[in-house]
Amino acid sequence: MKPTKKLIETVIPLAEINDASAYDKMPGIGAHPKGIHHWWARLPLPCARAVLFASVVDDPCSIEGFEELPKPEKDKRLAEREYLHNLIIRLLDKKPHERPEVFEEARRVIEQACDGKMPEVLDPFTGGGSIPLEAQRLGFQAHGRDLNPVPALITKATIDYPVRFADHPPVNPDSPKKMKWTRARGLAEDVRYYGNRMLEEARKRIGHLYPKLTLPAEYGGGEADVIAWIWARTVKSPNPAFSKVDVPLISNYVLSSKKGKEAYLEPIIEGDSYRFEVKQGKAPQGYSDGTKLGRGANFHCLLSKAPMSPSYIKQEGSAGRMGQRLIAIVADGGRQRVYLPACPEHERVAASANPEWYPSQKINYDPRNIWVPPYGLNCYGDLFTARQLNALTTLSDLIAITRSNVEYDGGARDYANAIATFLACSVDRVSDFNNSLTGWGASNEKVMHLFGRQAIPMAWDFAEANTLNEVVGGWKPSYEYTAKCIQTCPITPSTPGQVKQQDAADTKWPPQSIIISTDPPYYDNISYADLSDFFYVWLRRSLRDVHPELLSTLLTPKTEELIASPYRHGDKDKAKEHFESGFRDAFTGMKHALDPRFPLTVYYAMKQTESDSDVKGGPSGRQSGWETLLESLIQSGFQITATWPVRASQKWRMVGMGTNALASYVVLACRLRPESALTGTRIEFLRELDRELPPALRQLQEEGIPAVDLAQAILGPAMAIYSRYQKIIEADGERMPVSSALDLINQRLGEMLSGIEAELDRASQWAVAWFESFGHAAAEAGEADGLCRSKGVSLEGLRDTGIIHAGGGKVRLLRRDEMSEEWLLAPGGKLTDWGVCQQMIATQEKQGNEGLAKLIKQAGSHAESGRALAYRLYDVCERKGWAKDATPYNVLVTAWGDAQRLTDKMEDFKLEG
Repeated sequence: MKPTKKLIETVIPLAEINDASAYDKMPGIGAHPKGIHHWWARLPLPCARAVLFASVVDDPCSIEGFEELPKPEKDKRLAEREYLHNLIIRLLDKKPHERPEVFEEARRVIEQACDGKMPEVLDPFTGGGSIPLEAQRLGFQAHGRDLNPVPALITKATIDYPVRFADHPPVNPDSPKKMKWTRARGLAEDVRYYGNRMLEEARKRIGHLYPKLTLPAEYGGGEADVIAWIWARTVKSPNPAFSKVDVPLISNYVLSSKKGKEAYLEPIIEGDSYRFEVKQGKAPQGYSDGTKLGRGANFHCLLSKAPMSPSYIKQEGSAGRMGQRLIAIVADGGRQRVYLPACPEHERVAASANPEWYPSQKINYDPRNIWVPPYGLNCYGDLFTARQLNALTTLSDLIAITRSNVEYDGGARDYANAIATFLACSVDRVSDFNNSLTGWGASNEKVMHLFGRQAIPMAWDFAEANTLNEVVGGWKPSYEYTAKCIQTCPITPSTPGQVKQQDAADTKWPPQSIIISTDPPYYDNISYADLSDFFYVWLRRSLRDVHPELLSTLLTPKTEELIASPYRHGDKDKAKEHFESGFRDAFTGMKHALDPRFPLTVYYAMKQTESDSDVKGGPSGRQSGWETLLESLIQSGFQITATWPVRASQKWRMVGMGTNALASYVVLACRLRPESALTGTRIEFLRELDRELPPALRQLQEEGIPAVDLAQAILGPAMAIYSRYQKIIEADGERMPVSSALDLINQRLGEMLSGIEAELDRASQWAVAWFESFGHAAAEAGEADGLCRSKGVSLEGLRDTGIIHAGGGKVRLLRRDEMSEEWLLAPGGKLTDWGVCQQMIATQEKQGNEGLAKLIKQAGSHAESGRALAYRLYDVCERKGWAKDATPYNVLVTAWGDAQRLTDKMEDFKLEG
């Protein structure tokens, strides 16, 4: 019998995928393909890898009649599933490029599942290229498409060139001729060599703009390289007495907060002028605010203390009266950073820079993501100092010369194009660290890059890195890092990946059947095109002759971009209609191109970078995006067969998450809906929910789905019911929209969780009802007595269980910190599901998963009931808005899987209640 479902549609090792995805998203994890070029909300590579594999491989246990199989056959199939899960876990290695044997094994399994022929994989919204990259690593022929030329170029760099020039020796004259160059090492070596030649030439052309600094005697004297210059923007003072003075806008006087190396700026006011001295030690209270007054663009005049409002600062900026002033210099003191006051000569040298080119392309003002135009920064050239423009223009111009040099040294034109492309990516990395919006990190003493978030925010004081020095943001560290990242790109037996610039909503889909997996834009969360213009202007200058098909326009396409941007379309309703109609067209195209043997997999990102209060109307916007995506999928002819909440946050695994934040991504597995699908009614939909959701809920809980993700995960089986119909008709004859279906599903989930109470002991049933009404607050004993009668318990019996306090005519539930730690072992003590649940939380907090594992053994069947109760209590807390109370229940169910695995190593003992 042939399995009917893929692993992605049944069960996957979600906790391990979460762990690997969270690690992949962390900064500072070393060389990684993502380091070749920045992209926003890049899908974690392990997640893409696991989903692709699980989308192709059959689940041995999904065949019809599995439960009726003889035990030996059933055990065999369970062992096969376990093997596939273990293989997925091995595929999640932190350094997959160092584990070729695992991927060879995975490719053999995939070929077997595909009748000996590897299918092709397409991502029509390629973005940062994670899906095509991982498709290639697994041995598929990879295709990427994107309307935006920047991600198209990034993806080409990662899935085309490293494979095309695998095992290619470097062509530079200084490379060892007898050395064996495997994988992409030769390509990386040439990036280093020609990057260094560019550095030598840049120093000849603009080295005079980067002078050294004489150190004071206390630092050993002599000349030192500058690491960074720290500047502050200025506006005219609003005080008439100082109206001709340019006063600084400084958000922080602290230069270094590193323990034992603290330093800060001390403002010295002398009449109608000012300067700054550098002081050692911890900054006095209030210095961390600089001249800032609270949040936003609120400052005070350094000379007169007169307040300067955001409107005043915007007025000054728009009028061209916003300037900048050097306030400190960071020098290389050998073993430490040396902080020195501003030097007039260095300010004069910086002012002498005269760049040959100025990116005059206009910046679109997007109130959600791009905030600089109201302050007079209207063009991309406005985001850089003159010296930064000089450096970036020089490096960009040298790429064309380098391309010719590579050909002169024996490289073919395509190979020279590859070297030029990677060096242009390095120039973009320099631009990310070298603009007038980058801050100085006082805690780690380095320049911070601009795109630490998915926005172009305004900055008041900023750090300018020494581009020609070996510092963060410098040219050499940038091309060296690019070279290291090239060496981590997958080199597989497949042919080079193919990338095209194309709108996913058009009709030009491949005629052949193909696997489709995609990570589309997230409604209105990120303005991809507007943000990527920051890089596009430099890529176009560097590579217009190399990639004319991608870089022909002045800026990236905007009108067709599939995001719901009100500022672009006039209002929210028009933006939503653009998003929804575009996705209907895109999914309709996918429907005709998809290989029916495999499910379509779609990722939806749950926004985590901002709280609801950060964005006006935030929650409703996110809900609209989620509902619109589902509606577009279903209306295009797909039915949803599974949903998986994936956590790619660094908060995952922090004390069992210790947070109630939603999953980072939701992965949807979708199948083509049969043409013969029927129309259903509301009653039929509810009847099927009641029949199919309870077992699905039990399975999810057994798999350890965090409580916070339960509502999202249950959507898989629930939306499978909704989307198997052509449409569902309401009582009034109208079609039931996705939004109504989601409301009914959430309602049924709440009812199912409430139904857990019937399986609890009577004391615990009383405790749940009391908690739902009063929490841990005290209430009248009469209320408690009445509830006792309805539940068939007594107050005296409840006291014996150790879960309540009664006295003075009042009754309340004991908090966990009030419950006896020895209650389980107390002679005559009576176990309750409520008490066990609370004690498991307290034990895990104090003793970790090992302590929890021991308690699970002791509590026996009460432990399983306690875990089920944790889901119910989390739901109560969420509905009541008790976020702090909800977190421990989420932590418990998250830690349960690890703790239960530890119980297998313990002696079999149990304490009966």
